[in-house]
Amino acid sequence: MTPPNDIKDFPLGISGFHFSDLYTPERLKEFHAEFWKFTGQASPDLAARFETTGTGALTPPKEAEILIEVASCIGEFIAKAFNVATHAARLKTATEELNPVFRFKKDFLHLRASKRFNDPAIDGASFKEIDERVKKILSHEPATHRPDFEVFFAEIVSFLLDCEKTLKTGTLELAILQRVQNLCSHLHGSSILEKVQ
Repeated sequence: MTPPNDIKDFPLGISGFHFSDLYTPERLKEFHAEFWKFTGQASPDLAARFETTGTGALTPPKEAEILIEVASCIGEFIAKAFNVATHAARLKTATEELNPVFRFKKDFLHLRASKRFNDPAIDGASFKEIDERVKKILSHEPATHRPDFEVFFAEIVSFLLDCEKTLKTGTLELAILQRVQNLCSHLHGSSILEKVQ
């Protein structure tokens, strides 16, 4: 297999390799070995754990965990090979900044709100009332450094979910308790747990 004539060859970000090497089986094998060398620097036992996948020795969740870890290394290796690691890092950071939204969708929308999808839709007046109540809760939080309201909202909901979980079995740390009391100060309830809920 040879590279297409209209593609210009160029050096890769992996020392000693060029783009044309990806079309040569022998060099591709060496490139593969280079990948595992690269992976071994971050996770020395990953290659050995990867060898156990597909053998039936692992539970599906454990196998999936290993495959996801390998996929992450592949992404980093390809980014290095094509000299786009800086751009990839920026994308990764931007995605990680959305983690509160992903968590909100999983822990709140999926587990709680989805159970009420068959409830009748609320009218405009009721929605406005709920919206005002939410805004009042959020107004007790200091001005956020995040420009994205969706992320800010998701962070607050996730924070309250964490507090609810802790309060069901124990007590909150003082700083966290003060923040919760501030957020829920205007809400009615016989206990802080009831207000958080």
